[in-house]
Amino acid sequence: MLRSLLASCACCLALACGPSQPDRNSSSRSTASAIDSDGTWVGKTSQDRAIEFVIKGGAVSSLKLGVRLKLDAVCARPGSPVATDYRGGEADVAYSTPVSISSGKFSLNAGVSDVDARVQGELSQGGAAGTIDLQATPASGCSGKDHLTWSAGRTAAK
Repeated sequence: MLRSLLASCACCLALACGPSQPDRNSSSRSTASAIDSDGTWVGKTSQDRAIEFVIKGGAVSSLKLGVRLKLDAVCARPGSPVATDYRGGEADVAYSTPVSISSGKFSLNAGVSDVDARVQGELSQGGAAGTIDLQATPASGCSGKDHLTWSAGRTAAK
C-alpha cells in the first residue's frame, strides 16, 4: 500500500510539473554568439560607395567609409574661396579602443571631411546591414543631413 501511494505521488508530481520549457531567449543569445564575425567585411552604401570594416575578437577595430553629403545650400569651408553644395570623401579610422559588438549589433562614429557619420550595424549568418546618419559638422559652417543604408559580407576571416 505504501508503494502504491508513493508511486501515485510521484506520478502526480511529474504531471503537475510537466516537461521543462525551453528558454525563449536562448535562441537569440546563441544566435548572436554563434556568428563567426571576426574578419574583413566589405559592402556598399545606398550611395553606391564602399564600406569596409574589420572585426577582431568580437569588436570593430577599423572602418573605411565613403560618403557624400548634399548640403542645404552652397557653402564654403572657413578660409576657402571655393563654395560647393556637397561635402564628403573617404574615412579610414582605426579605433584605439575597438567598438564592442553586443547581441550582434554595433554603433560607431567616424568623421569624413566636415561630415559626422554615425554608423549602426547588425551582423547575421547571411551578412551585415545597417544605417549611416550623416550631418555637416558645426565647424564646417554648413548645414545638411542624410540617412543612408548599407550591406556587407565577410570576405576574409582573421
